[in-house]
Amino acid sequence: MNMIEKTDSQDPVLNIEHLTTKIKISSGEVSVIEDINLKLNKGEIMVVVGESGSGKSMTINSIMQLIPKKLLKGYEGSIKLDQSDLLTMNDRDKWKLRGNKISLVTQNAMTSLDPSYRVGKQIVEIILASQHVSKADAKGKTIDLLKKMGIEDPERIYQSYPHQLSGGLRQRVIIAMALSCNPEIIIADEPTSALDPTVQLQVLDLLKDVNRNFGTTILMITHDFGVVSYMADKVVVMYAGQIVETGLAKDVINDPQHPYTKSLLKCIPDLKWIYSNSNNNTSLFNIPGEVPDLTKKITGCRFAARCFKAVAQCSQIQPELKKVNALSSENNMEHLSRCIFAKED
Repeated sequence: MNMIEKTDSQDPVLNIEHLTTKIKISSGEVSVIEDINLKLNKGEIMVVVGESGSGKSMTINSIMQLIPKKLLKGYEGSIKLDQSDLLTMNDRDKWKLRGNKISLVTQNAMTSLDPSYRVGKQIVEIILASQHVSKADAKGKTIDLLKKMGIEDPERIYQSYPHQLSGGLRQRVIIAMALSCNPEIIIADEPTSALDPTVQLQVLDLLKDVNRNFGTTILMITHDFGVVSYMADKVVVMYAGQIVETGLAKDVINDPQHPYTKSLLKCIPDLKWIYSNSNNNTSLFNIPGEVPDLTKKITGCRFAARCFKAVAQCSQIQPELKKVNALSSENNMEHLSRCIFAKED
């Protein structure tokens, strides 16, 4: 298969504009994500990064429309998938899109696989539910998918139960399942968090191969800037339900403009630190404090209480995302930061 060229000269396959998601709480409602704007073109890999509680998973659940109705208060904005707005679509049409247009790879394969069914049968049932093919053809496609996932003995894996497989093999099965209906977009929710480092790298390489060989667009969430550096064309940094920085991955990594982004990058140890601290108890850098409680009123910058650059003004004024000096202008991707100290272009 030929490598799919990544380009920005087309309509985005996923276009999220001013998305706000509100959920019900005992005292009324709270916005768990606020004014989210994302644009993802065919063949791109975008990674959303942030701590637990930053709003990453709520963004994914909003896109996939997986927030339980008893919890959901409502949405504002739009989520357009190939120009169709998911927020105005009926449940039947949303169901048709899942799998066929957009699929989810979860972080824990054991919660996505039925322990009482062989893994091959589970993939076959998804294919039969969405495509007009015979059982024999569905089985053949399943074995072929497992083979493309780098599984050396796909027939044996086809007949296996989830508990008989390693964590890495289960995650490969989940990726095969996500690809079974040829979706345009795969959303990967921390797909390597439950795996050991060696297997993590194998799964990330597999996702890069899927992107390269199938032309599949990937939206991934993580808490690890190492994953961002390895995977991303574009990166979105989230904090307390807001986007605080976004741009091409190389721009954000090489020239971070928000103190939160800089703090996340400082949490990654380099080889010099590892060797110089291998025989003592020196701690890695950590960001003091915790993500704020969104049920309480927050004035000013949401990161101000934890920020090493904060001044009095930061607790009084809510900063807007503004364009900053990017290192490049590839793909017409702006470098934006939500900080009063960011170098405005």
